[in-house]
Amino acid sequence: MYTTADDGTTTQYTDFKSLIQTAPGQADNQITTGIPKEADFKKLHIKLIDPAATADPTENDVLASPLPMSGAYTTPLDLTDFGSSARTQISFKLSRMVARFDIVNDATKSKFTLEKMSMGKGQKGAKFFPIETVGTKEADLITYPEREVLPDTQKALDEVAGTTNLTKGAFYAFPSPKDDHGYLMLKGKYAVNQTESKDVSYQIPFQQMVNGIGTYIEVAYNHRYTITITKADTYHLDVDLKVADWDDKEVIDPYEPDNDFDRTENVVLDAANSTTSYVLDNGQISVLPDAASKFAFTMGSNTNLTHEVIYKSETAAKWVIQDGEPVVTKASSQETLYKFKVDATVLAAAQANGDKLEDVTIRLINPASGSRKEIKVIATQGPAVAFVAQDDNYNTFDAAKLTAYIYNIANQTIKLKVDAETRLVDPANPEGATTTGSMVSITNVGSTGVTASANVAEASGEYTLTTDGTGSAGNEGTVDFASVASTAKTTVKVVLKDPAMKALTAGDFTGGRTDNTFSLTAGAGSSPQVSLVGVANNSFTLSVVSPEA
Repeated sequence: MYTTADDGTTTQYTDFKSLIQTAPGQADNQITTGIPKEADFKKLHIKLIDPAATADPTENDVLASPLPMSGAYTTPLDLTDFGSSARTQISFKLSRMVARFDIVNDATKSKFTLEKMSMGKGQKGAKFFPIETVGTKEADLITYPEREVLPDTQKALDEVAGTTNLTKGAFYAFPSPKDDHGYLMLKGKYAVNQTESKDVSYQIPFQQMVNGIGTYIEVAYNHRYTITITKADTYHLDVDLKVADWDDKEVIDPYEPDNDFDRTENVVLDAANSTTSYVLDNGQISVLPDAASKFAFTMGSNTNLTHEVIYKSETAAKWVIQDGEPVVTKASSQETLYKFKVDATVLAAAQANGDKLEDVTIRLINPASGSRKEIKVIATQGPAVAFVAQDDNYNTFDAAKLTAYIYNIANQTIKLKVDAETRLVDPANPEGATTTGSMVSITNVGSTGVTASANVAEASGEYTLTTDGTGSAGNEGTVDFASVASTAKTTVKVVLKDPAMKALTAGDFTGGRTDNTFSLTAGAGSSPQVSLVGVANNSFTLSVVSPEA
């Protein structure tokens, strides 16, 4: 439903609020009226046809199924009386808010093949309650965008051959009062002879001819207008016009409302509006934590969906936000494009503070059916890094802190296993090629003197980090492992350890006998020295602490 302001601006009306009762059926019941009030409710209308679309119309600018319908229950209801029941069921009939035009034409006999239909001096919309036109003056009238008519239904009527001369629902229009002086416009090909044809255009006014005098008639909603083409020439078209109520229940333009979501079906990202985002096999949308990241997807429904972005905690960094209002991309099936992006300011603050980016849930609800679909959005993670043990190698890796500790000696090594993501090159082709592998960067190793082995082309592979011994104990740097498919990276911190053993102290010696002695400097070159008494079974203990304590 839409509303038009006094300045002519048309916007979708969403400010609906229910009537509220504090104590229904009780004497002290307090009633808060709903919104809108009746006077404003009666001004609501269908989405208006854009007259600018006439120059270059798309299928979204042409009236087609599903067609707008309206109905009303005119008997007053007492919503405060709960004497009979707490729930009241009512029923009423819906009427189509448009007129339907059928074409009867045997192109061989009439020598005219209809290709496009339009309407001049037409109404661009209609109100719902009651069904009436929105235009009040001639300046409000428009020329409708053209609708194509296929030649398959403009043949001789032959049940045996399966051909027909009847095109049902060739064109639809909003109701048009007789004072609008509206007219249909028919364009197509006129067969001059067996080999030559020319483009022609005809106008058919909504007139009833009596004794050669034409009187304009109105185009009424929920009515069928059958136009039978009998004869054509280059400048004139002979037709018969019949009017009838549109009460039949036949299927003209098949349409199945998209009321329910398929909870198991993954969304498909719109490539033109998505950057560094990818739908995983489990249906989650993986988004690279980058200021330029964005994503969009289209969802079909027979009504406007409600949508929200949900975070688990109130204090979470709101790093994914809606990118503008949803855009209806295909009016005939209510396909709507939903766009989202990374909030660059929030992302920068979260990264500066070291805050974790929480998973996000996008919830879509169809108010017509009550069904809902939830889509989880996660921050793209870099490759997984794990430690690979080696014999006689005492360098270590803290997986929780992603920190490698390497002794500051030349040619000391540590091996790390890196598992990177695999993605389709073209997500629209599930059977197509994939990309995977990882890359290593030692740009920020600092003064550690650490080098790395070559990049890995496979999803899983091992890297060897090697020291050259030029650093100093305590030096720190970082090594980055990036996924080829997602470009997300995992940063590993490198810390050089002192390989020297702990210096001995007098307290490290236990002599066993009082005449066994230990000196830190009595040996050659002032080295430590133990002196023992030469008796059988004499012994001593010296505690030596390695670099790892």
